[in-house]
Formats: sequence, C-alpha cells, structure tokens
Amino acid sequence: MGTKTKEEPLWQQLTRKWDMTSWYPILAGCLVVWFLSCNQSTAAYISVNKNTLAVLTVIFYGILLCYAFYRKADTKTLVGLILLGGFLLRAWYVLSTFYGISLHDLRAFAGFDTAESGEGHLGYIEYLYKNHHMPDFDPRTRWSFYQPPGFHIISAIVLGITRVFQADAPLCYEGLQVVTLFFSSLTVWVGYRILKEFPISDSWVLLMTAFIAVHPFYSIMAVTLTNDSMAMCLMAFAIWYTIRWKKSPEIKNILVIALAVGTAMFTKLNAAVISFGIGFLFIYVFWTNRNQWKTYLLQFTVFLAVCAPIGLWYPIRNSILYRIPLSYVQKISTAQTDLYITESTFWARMGLPTWKQLSYPFLEFEPNLHSNVWIQTMKTSLFDEIRPDVGSSLFQSVALILLWVALLLVILMHYAMIRDCITRKGKQIPITLFLLIEYVTMLVSYIVFCFKEPFLCTMNFRYIPLTFWIPVIGTALWMQKDSELVSNKQSGAKSHSKKTGHAHSVFRSVLVCALAVFIVLSVLVDLDFVAWSNTSL
Repeated sequence: MGTKTKEEPLWQQLTRKWDMTSWYPILAGCLVVWFLSCNQSTAAYISVNKNTLAVLTVIFYGILLCYAFYRKADTKTLVGLILLGGFLLRAWYVLSTFYGISLHDLRAFAGFDTAESGEGHLGYIEYLYKNHHMPDFDPRTRWSFYQPPGFHIISAIVLGITRVFQADAPLCYEGLQVVTLFFSSLTVWVGYRILKEFPISDSWVLLMTAFIAVHPFYSIMAVTLTNDSMAMCLMAFAIWYTIRWKKSPEIKNILVIALAVGTAMFTKLNAAVISFGIGFLFIYVFWTNRNQWKTYLLQFTVFLAVCAPIGLWYPIRNSILYRIPLSYVQKISTAQTDLYITESTFWARMGLPTWKQLSYPFLEFEPNLHSNVWIQTMKTSLFDEIRPDVGSSLFQSVALILLWVALLLVILMHYAMIRDCITRKGKQIPITLFLLIEYVTMLVSYIVFCFKEPFLCTMNFRYIPLTFWIPVIGTALWMQKDSELVSNKQSGAKSHSKKTGHAHSVFRSVLVCALAVFIVLSVLVDLDFVAWSNTSL
C-alpha cells in the first residue's frame, strides 16, 4: 500500500486528498474571486492586465492538462481539471466585467450616500440591504420588486459583508458577481453529478462534462446579476435528487427535493414548472409500492410541508396585502419598438429560421425580422443579447461557426435522445419519462410565454436552461448503449448489422467531432468575452 502511494505523482495525491469533483473547491474559488474583485489594488491591476493574465492562466492550465493526460491520470482527476478549467473561464469573465453589463432588468443602484434605492434587480438588492425587510409598498410600483426575493436577500447579505471591509461602492457592487459565479459553477457541477447517476462510461462522462463546463451560457450566467442563475441551480438540484430518490426513496432525499423546489420558487416563481415531472415520479413510485402507502404518504406530507411555505410565501403575502395575482408578471411596454413583435406570422416564429437569421450570430434588434423562437433561443444560449457591434470581426466569425456547430449538435443530440427513449426498457422507463416530462413542460411553458409576451427579450435561453441537459443525458446513454452493442458483436442479420453498424459509427464520429469543435470554439468565445468585457451587452 505504501509503495503504491510513493509511485503516484504528488499532484495526484493532492487531488485525491482534496476532491476536485466536489462542490467545496467552487466555494473556495469564489471566495478568492470575491477577495480579488473587492480589493482596490488587485481589482485595478486585473483591470489593466486582464488579457495578459487570462492568457497566462490558459497556458498554465493547458500545461497542467497535458501533463495529466501524459501521466494517464484517472477519470476523477481529469473531471476535476475539466471543472477547474470551466471555473477559471467564468472567474476571469467575472473579474474583468462591469457588474451592470446585462440588459436583463438590472437598472441601477442609488448609492450608499442616500437612503433611497434604485429599481430593477440592483435596486431590489439595495432596498433589502438598506431596509432589512421586504418591500412595505405595492411591489408593482417598482420595477422587478414583484419577484420573489431569494437571490436578492443573499446578494444583500454579500453586499453588507463587503461593506464591513470598507470597500469602495463600485467594488462592493462588483463583489456581488461572486453570487452568480457560485450558482452558475455549482450548476455545472450538478450536471456532472447527474451524469454519474446513469450507467455512462468514463469517456462519455469526460466529454459531456467538458461540453457543459466550457459552454458560454454558464459564463453569461456568472456575470448576470439576476435571479436566473440561482433558480437554475436549485432546479438542477431538485432534478438530481429526484433521480436519487427514485433509486433510494428515503425521507432525506425527498427533503432535499422539497428544499430545492421551494427555494427555487422563492427565487423565481416559474421554477414551479419542474413540479410536473417530479409529481409524475412521486405518483408512479407511490402506485408501484402502494403496499407501503403509509411510508410514502408521510414523505409526500413532509415534501408539501417544507416546499409550499417556502415557495409560495412571498406571492401569497403580496396577494393578501396588495391583491397581486399569484402568477403576476410585470408587463413590458409595447412602445419599445426595438423589442415588440407585431407582424410576424405563426410559422415565422415557430418554423425553420431564414438564411438571414442563420448568417449572423448575435441578436439584432429588428423584432419582425428576427422573431423566430428557435434561432433566437439558440443565439441567446451562446451569446445572450450581445449587440451586433460587439467584438472584433474575428470574434464574430468564431461566434458564427460556433452557432452552426451548436445547431448541428442540437439535431444530433435530439436524434440520439429520441432513439434512447425508444429503446428504454423495464426499470429505466420511469426516469426516462420523468426527464421527458420535465423537458416538454419547460419547453411548452416557454413557447406559451414567448407568444403571450411577444418581445425579443422573452426569447431567451435563460428561461429554460435545464432543457439543455435532457438531450445531453439521452445522447450519452444512447452512445453508451451503442458502443456496448458494437463491442458485443451480437449475431443475426449480418448484412443489416453491418449497415447499421456503419451508420452508427459515422454518427458517433460526427458527434464526437462536433463536440470537440464546440468545446474549442467555446473556450475561444469565453476568452473573447474577457477581452470585450467592457462592452455592454
């Protein structure tokens, strides 16, 4: 035993002792980023040298990764390095980006020199920080104050902690991005943990984890001071623990689901959409184990007792005090002609995108020309609402290729997901149906929302980020199953098997190449985000 330890490289021994595939390195990294962004000297140095520092980090990380492959590091170590690489990309974007970069209802702070507070998400955070209580007025009179306050409470606490260290106001505001960095990075980690719940080979786990870790969407969420990243993370936890509960229906697992769903709704009320899939699985398990109905009835009672008060407290409060409907959403003015869609047909919105829509990677503020739900959702998943004049021509070229590769992956992964669903059998079916229900309900509710609120800004991937995962899981499962069939070389229908095997081999090769190209281009786009971080989205 001692001999084996001596033969292992020191760096691998350290990674075994400090598990890089757990969540606490994310917390530690976020604390480092918070210190760097709130310290006047380090913040100023990073601002001047951000590009050089980012490139040096990439070079050092590349050497580390190559060394790990050279020494044939185990899967756990490689996954840890992949998660680290994704975190570093997001961290550098946070460190180099102005806190008010997003257009998503942020508005502005009023400042520490006044008792007043601003509007939007920033104003909401400021109000809670200054007053230490929920709004004592009709929230509809202030933009975004109608939203549940989960994210804003945490951000107000972080703002207060930063103020204790006498940091200047701009640095205090910059420090808030550590909250979104934490939840965005934790979501990536949960994605990896969900993949590990399924019988997927190490190679596919590594590839899919890399695909998730460097995806530009998580960098965008890391810098966007809204409640989206926290809601996304909590919804991901709910899905993960629902899968775990199906395997081991213990009360501790259902308690985590209840806390995750309730807190997600306390962060963003439309997070309740994941309840459909969870409810289906609860009913299925209850029915198939109805001889133990007392045990499950107790668990479901605990779920409701924990989830409902947390998730529904704020909207019920507003309904009682100010007669605000439970499903209230603040309306955008139709006078905003650069956002309001007026003349597009149903097929223009839901059909195939036009060549003009495919030929430019960013959001163009021409509502009736760029009203297609699918392509706009895809663009915002990669670049959010970056304006057409952002970045260099090289950046725009890379971004366009990334968009096309992403579209190819969407087609390939949905095909693989459908094939996997068709071939599911026995005990695999309930989880498959659970994931499909989650996917369909999120997608349908999003489409309804896009038509109910016909604005460019409603066609944004941030409303349905977890739909991204279902095809990823389905693809990995089907590829794993296909690889096992090929290796087993089962007998029968030889000529048909050869044709099928060749087709699957081509599909697998195209998929792997597309994923590899996507990963490389995503890293380049993430670095471009750092380089152009002073440009407002």
